[in-house]
Amino acid sequence: MALNDYADRDLDAGERPERPIPSGRVRPWQALGVATALTGAGVALATLHGRARVAVPLAAVVWAYDLKLKNTPLGPVAMATARGLDVLMVGARPEAVAAVAVHTLGITLLSRGEVHGGRRPDAAAALAATAAATALTTLSALHRTTAPPTTTAPPNDTNPTGPRGGAALPTPGAPHFDTPPDEAGRRVTTALTHGLDLLTAAASHFGPTLTNHKTPRDGAAPRVGAVPRVGAVWRGGTALRSGAVLGGGGWRDARVVLAVGLAVRYAVLVGGAQVHVVRDPGAGRVRAAVGAGILGLVPLQAALVARRRPGPAAVLAAVHPLARALARKVSPT
Repeated sequence: MALNDYADRDLDAGERPERPIPSGRVRPWQALGVATALTGAGVALATLHGRARVAVPLAAVVWAYDLKLKNTPLGPVAMATARGLDVLMVGARPEAVAAVAVHTLGITLLSRGEVHGGRRPDAAAALAATAAATALTTLSALHRTTAPPTTTAPPNDTNPTGPRGGAALPTPGAPHFDTPPDEAGRRVTTALTHGLDLLTAAASHFGPTLTNHKTPRDGAAPRVGAVPRVGAVWRGGTALRSGAVLGGGGWRDARVVLAVGLAVRYAVLVGGAQVHVVRDPGAGRVRAAVGAGILGLVPLQAALVARRRPGPAAVLAAVHPLARALARKVSPT
């Protein structure tokens, strides 16, 4: 944000003179110094935790966006990339990375009309992005994966559990949050493929599967001719067999319902504001929709973690009304 204000200081002098730099409360060199110091500290801390391969590209994208790409056709793509890398920094699942990136792409595209009004095609594109993020989040909640087979150790390996035999794999249904640093680049490239796989599988298989097929017990072979629930899902390059949508206990089902409910709430809050912009792309409606989109990242995050971490999801959902109330007094950012 400090770098953003530094880069926009001349534009803000004419359009938003009350901002910190145009108003004289902050000098340009101070904002640039804060941006440089925080960037360096962030990259250093990430490097200490083995995340330099994500942190360095993330910092580069942020600086490139603010100083050069913001007002070009690549601006929304750069911002979406930055937000996706934010999520990837902590080893999130590919569908979470894709959902946040797609959401950000739509909101950034829409934000270009905050001052002078927007365009209906941009509003429609933002609405489509919200729908895609909702679909990714919902399908992630409905899909249960099982762990891939354990890597077979070489014949001459006397220690199957050691490094040569492959690392221990998570048990079926266990949360998957951490990603080794050397896999970061591969996870970025597979995130979009993963999301497209989910969307394609939903269109072709979800309906008939939910109504016509039963899911075998965990570990049982699928029926001949049965259609997978959501198709083959790729995590880190390994195809995981899809599992049941619901089942396996009331608590598990309740978490699925919570995740889907939060995804629907996100769609209503963000998509509803964007529908108004499609009808009337005036500057006021665009600003309201952008604000709803910025705050809408909170319920989106809650929906993404609800399946595996319902406690933090509930906290995020509770924070959203407070954030909306504070944004009316300050600003969505």
